[in-house]
Amino acid sequence: MQQAKLMIAALALLLLFGAAAQDALAQRSGRDARQEVEAGGWQAAYSAELTEQEARRGFVEPGLSIFAQRGTRDMMALHDWADELVRQAAAGLRPAADRNFSKEERLQARRFTVRTVRELLRGQQAGSKQQDLLTAEVKAGLLEYKDRSRGWISIFVPYVALREKGFRDSRQDSRWQQQEPPLPPPVMQFLPDGPEQSRQALPPSSSDALNALSLTNTARPLNSRQWEWTARIDGPASYLRRIRSVTYHLHHTFSPSVRQGDAFRPGHPLTATGWGVFELRAEVVLNDGARRSYRHMLRF
Repeated sequence: MQQAKLMIAALALLLLFGAAAQDALAQRSGRDARQEVEAGGWQAAYSAELTEQEARRGFVEPGLSIFAQRGTRDMMALHDWADELVRQAAAGLRPAADRNFSKEERLQARRFTVRTVRELLRGQQAGSKQQDLLTAEVKAGLLEYKDRSRGWISIFVPYVALREKGFRDSRQDSRWQQQEPPLPPPVMQFLPDGPEQSRQALPPSSSDALNALSLTNTARPLNSRQWEWTARIDGPASYLRRIRSVTYHLHHTFSPSVRQGDAFRPGHPLTATGWGVFELRAEVVLNDGARRSYRHMLRF
């Protein structure tokens, strides 16, 4: 009898320690998941926790359906929920980026958040998706971990994360680091103008597109001496989609000084780090082969 009692007590202790270990593991996995979301400059906002049972019923939080019909009160509540997540995330951005976060971008972020959370909950899985806006990047998704207090059921946590466009971790060395000048610093020599591009007789559509485009840049200070800047082609979205390539000609203190823009982002942006302004030149080629050279003095 005594032996049986000891075995029962030992089994109870094993179950207790096992549950405590699982609880600690769940807490750590949830914390690690949030840290992973916020790594890389992302400012995240999290919604209420969701259980698998709630997700199967189609609820993001009590009384809020992820399968709401267009034009209904449920859809308005769903949009308000997404707007609140986006607002919380935007509040953590740098003031300059927050000012540039337009109303249209907020609407795009809302639609993207609702669509992503709906797809992930329908598939009963954690994950995330990213979308580029003009002045910011948005990431929406679901975290998942176990909750012992509810019988070890899965908990889903929707989130939306924002960061400034062209963000780069200051702890990482940049391939685009502008070379420091010798002391005393020489007078900067700007790129020569070079021959003007011949203005061929272009179809009206190509001519209109090239006339509507322009070269611009944004910048943010890294320290008392250096700035990170992003150059891009600006213009109507319909014309930006027609750009095949953008070739940037940087100051000769950059190595290499001729680089291609990012063809996977609107406006084919290029991000670099530097200490001085100069006249930047960019050659734009449209899908039909029409091209034009643009010049812009960097602004810090």
